[in-house]
Amino acid sequence: MRLANEFAMVDVERDDDANGPRLRIHSPASGRTVYLDPLELESLTWGTPQLFADLLDTPFGPRDDVPQAAAESDFTIRRD
Repeated sequence: MRLANEFAMVDVERDDDANGPRLRIHSPASGRTVYLDPLELESLTWGTPQLFADLLDTPFGPRDDVPQAAAESDFTIRRD
């Protein structure tokens, strides 16, 4: 299945080649692929909208101008 909007496009498919079912998510634009098992997918539900906003703000990791301690504290998952 292909999911797309004006900002991104990914191809999503079920992969059964490993020890159990998982999702294969591929970005044609970057050429990158990630495989997520059920636990990794469930962990996405633990995040807050702010967590995802922060990840989109710095998608390739902390910027060089942000102290490491501050960068690490920005990505703490909080359970409500």
